[in-house]
Order: sequence, then structure tokens, then C-alpha cells
Amino acid sequence: MQFGDSDTSPTMNRLIGHRFSITIVRPTLVFLLCNFVFLVVFLTTITTVMRENSLQNIQFSSPDSTDYLRTKQWLEGTTGPALTIERRPFLFPLILAMADTFFPVPLRSTALFVIQALCWLATPNVLVAACRADKNNLWSIVWPFIALIGCVSLHLLTLHALTETLFVLMASIWCYLFTAKSVKNFALLFVISLLACLRPMYFVHAILWLVYCFVKLLTVPRGRLACFASLLLSASPIFAQLALVFHATGIVIFSTSGDFTLRCWLANQVYRASLIDGSVPWEQGCQIMMNLSSPDLIHLLLSNWQLTISSWFNNLLLNNVLSQSNYAMGFPLLSKSSEITNAAFLGIHIIMAAMLSIALLKIRSKVLSSNLLWLLAFAAIHFALTGISYSQGDRLIVTAMPFWIVGYWWLISIVDQAQRPGSTNPGPYLPLHLNPTHITNTPSNMATYFTAAPNPLNTE
Repeated sequence: MQFGDSDTSPTMNRLIGHRFSITIVRPTLVFLLCNFVFLVVFLTTITTVMRENSLQNIQFSSPDSTDYLRTKQWLEGTTGPALTIERRPFLFPLILAMADTFFPVPLRSTALFVIQALCWLATPNVLVAACRADKNNLWSIVWPFIALIGCVSLHLLTLHALTETLFVLMASIWCYLFTAKSVKNFALLFVISLLACLRPMYFVHAILWLVYCFVKLLTVPRGRLACFASLLLSASPIFAQLALVFHATGIVIFSTSGDFTLRCWLANQVYRASLIDGSVPWEQGCQIMMNLSSPDLIHLLLSNWQLTISSWFNNLLLNNVLSQSNYAMGFPLLSKSSEITNAAFLGIHIIMAAMLSIALLKIRSKVLSSNLLWLLAFAAIHFALTGISYSQGDRLIVTAMPFWIVGYWWLISIVDQAQRPGSTNPGPYLPLHLNPTHITNTPSNMATYFTAAPNPLNTE
């Protein structure tokens, strides 16, 4: 029986109409309410800090933001030192340069803040879409907002000329594309390359995805040349950064920030702890580590492997995952809030790790070897890389949130549906696969040779 048929009674029409309003209007109201609450918390958080500091004094107050400013100046051909491009990739300095071009001097700080704020406010909405929110499950709408609303650092980083807020938005877009019904791996490669040009640690993720795409390309029966050209074009941000660094230094390297962090933080930490008296100050230890050759550095870390592992683990857990926000210092309520939120996140990680272990044992492995494990692997690599640094508060760890927010939701969906009687498709299974039968020699199909399979649970 169709809604509005002539043989439907008025009472039935009212009941159907009421049900229609519940399924459509109620989720919409919940979605709007979540955005409203998120906006209120965001404004409350930043106004708490801005009562004592002006925006102009905050934006470029950190050494990293100063580096981005110098890199911008170098890109513009002014006074910036060339060596900054090898530590701070070009993308964010390019955005700063564009802001200078389009906005007059009195409005530049405000314009940059507005851009950062819009990126942050858009992030939970993109994650809702990435979770494939279902109108019959309001938790799929609420979950991304709940996860992000207590992240004090990301609220406050909108006030700084740093990359984190833009990064989490772009990472959310990557997750959205990754969980789409049909997605081109070239588009994913392009976005992950941009992420690497925002935060060099994601060069590892970009290389992994590039290798994956290249392996898929080798299995294409026809049109490999066109596919290879598309692959190179998708990785163009990485090649652009390599070219800029080579132009500035004469060395083919993506960024030196990882090497610098490893030497001056983790290796320095291990070196100083390995000394009997441990009296070498941090600055001197950093200089010694910077002068070490790569083989000697590796030998130092491996010969003191217990110290290396314990230092890495302590950095990851105590100085990153459970750390307070450095940007809330001087504001006890915000600092305590960030500490409680990060402790809650750790609890979620432990629960999800246990759930993943159970799922690997109880559910057919084919499901868990697809997109879900890619998302969780990206988050795990991010976490592992933060263990080489400390003294940054939770700034390094919070940018992994889009990957585990979406990954955990899909893991819960898989486990939930696997428990249902008669379930044959446990969870939103989207295996990336190659289907050679869909390949033709037409140019329009050359760049779409491997796509994600449709979601078998989708009934639309």
C-alpha cells in the first residue's frame, strides 16, 4: 500500500505521516542540535582563551607557526630561509600566501582564523557522512560529534597558524571517499598526498597507498600507460615537495622533520638515559645526535633496544595519548577537560582493540581484511610515529581522530551485524578489488580501473 492511496483510511494516513516525520525530521533535528552544541562549545572554548590574549598575539606565537611564515616568505621569493621548506612542506605556507594575496593586512589574521574555524566546524559533519549515517540509528549521527567535542586542542588550534584543523578536515574527506560506494583509488592517493604535504609524517601513509595502487596497476590487462600517468598525476603534491626541497638544498628528500624529531627527541632521550651520570643537557645531546651518521644512529637505538622501546612507549602513552593540551596551559578547567577526554579516548582504544581481537577470531577474516583494517592501520601507524616525540601535549595524537572515529564505528557495525541471526554480510564490507571485466580501452575508463565494491548492506 502506497502512502496517499485512496483506500487508505484517514487514521492510517495520520499514522504513516507521523512515522514519516519521525524518520525524517527527528534525525535532522538531532543533526542540527549536534551542530549547535558543537558550535557553542567551540565558541566558549576559544573565548575563554581570547579574553587574555589577542588573536594577533596567538596566531604566530609558536616556533612551528614561525617556520610556516618563513617558508611562505621563501615561496614568495622574499626573505625566508630556503632550509625551512625541507622541514615545513609547501601546502600550508601556500595557503598563508594566498590569504595574504586575497585579504588586506588588517583582515589577514581574522580571515585565517575564519578559515581554520570553518574547517574545524565542518569536520564532524564530514565524519557523519563518512560513517554513512543511518536515519534509523541516531548514534551514527551523534558519535562523531561526541568524539570531537571534547578535543580541547583542536578547538584552540583554530587560533594558531598551524596545520591541525585543516589536516583533520582533509583526513575526514579521505575517510569519506574511502567509505564511498564507489571510489577511485587515484582520488584517495591525491588526498593522502596532500595530507603528507601538511604533515610530513603522512609521507609514510602516502607511500603505502602509492605502493598499493601500483600493485593494482600491474594487474590491469590493458591501458597500463594511461593508468600509470594517472597514478603519477595523483601523487603530484609529493613530487612538487620533492622538487622544491631539491631546488632549495640539492638533496632529494621529502622532509627532514622526521629525522630531526627522531634524533633530537627519541635518540637523544635514549642517549642521555644510557649515560652513567646522565648529566648531558638536552641541547648538547641534540647536537651530538645531529652529528651522528645514520648507521651510528641505528646502532645506538638497537644496542640500547630496551631503553628505546621503553622511551618510545612512555612517549606514546604518557607524553601524547594521556597528555594535556599545551594550548590550554594557564586555563585549569580546559587543561583538566583535555586530560579527562584523552583518558576516555584511551579507554575507547582499549575496548576497541579487544573488540577487534574478538572480531578477528569470530568473524570471517575476509571482511576484516578490507577497508576497516586500512583505516585502523592508518590510525595505528599515526600513533606509532608519535612515539618518537614528546613535549607537544596531545597535539600530535589528536590528528589521528578521523581514522579511528570512522574505523571504530565500522568495527562496531561489523560486530553488531555478525551477531544477528541469519546474517550473511557482517558489517559494511567494502573490499577494494580489481575487476578487469569492467575495463575497456576507452579513455574515460582508463582512470577508473579499480574501484570499491558496493556496500552489500546498502538498500537504497
